[in-house]
Parts: sequence; structure tokens; C-alpha cells
Amino acid sequence: MRNITKLVVGAGLAAGSLLTLTVGATSAQASGSATTASDMTVAGGTYQGCPYGAVCIYPRDKGWNNGQPSNVYWAYGAHKLYNQVGNHIVFNNQSGGAGVWLCRGSSGTDCPSYLAAYVYTNYDLTPINSVKLTR
Repeated sequence: MRNITKLVVGAGLAAGSLLTLTVGATSAQASGSATTASDMTVAGGTYQGCPYGAVCIYPRDKGWNNGQPSNVYWAYGAHKLYNQVGNHIVFNNQSGGAGVWLCRGSSGTDCPSYLAAYVYTNYDLTPINSVKLTR
């Protein structure tokens, strides 16, 4: 199973709540949980050190790494990954509905996973060789 978490504003949840979807082979569960005022996030700002408009990858098994991503991507298109194996948080802090694909091919091909804007996930990047930022 994989957790995909979306930063939300509104949607019937308390301001700054996180909506977590746990996706399994046959089911999906959703839960909303309130956060403290210091954790509240409004779409359009820096979150955990990831600048607005960027896609960030955080170091292996380090969670948010005190707000210090190891990789930051700004430009649309494919970006080859180097030495990114194991579990990493991948955060799409792009705007305007821009997405990011996690791709097995080094040139942005064979892309099994997509993250919409303001979504992050903890993902095993072992088979992933590139990320592709799209509009």
C-alpha cells in the first residue's frame, strides 16, 4: 500500500488539514486530520523547504529532512535521477494544476505514478530513473 497526501484548503476539512489516501490493491481509505496552526499550509507558498512552483525530492529515509530537499526541479520536461534508491518523499509544489510523473525510463518514459499539484508521497524510487514535470 502507498499513502498519497494532498495539502487541502476547504473541501469540508478544517483549514490546514491533510487528506491522506491509503491505496491498496482492492480498496482506498481516506481520512482527514487537523494540524496545529504552525503546521497549516496554504497552497501557493513554500512547504517543508520546497519552493512554490517546484517539485522536490527529499533524502532517502529522512522524511522531510528538516525542510531541506536533496533535489529541486523547476522546468517542465524530463529530468534524469541519479543515485535515488529507496524511500523518498516526493512533493509536487507546482501551481496551476501542473503535475509530475515518476518514470522508469531515464528520458521520461514508462511513467507509472502521477502526482497532482500540492500532493506528496513517500515513494520507493529504486525503479524510478526520471521525473517528468507537466502542465
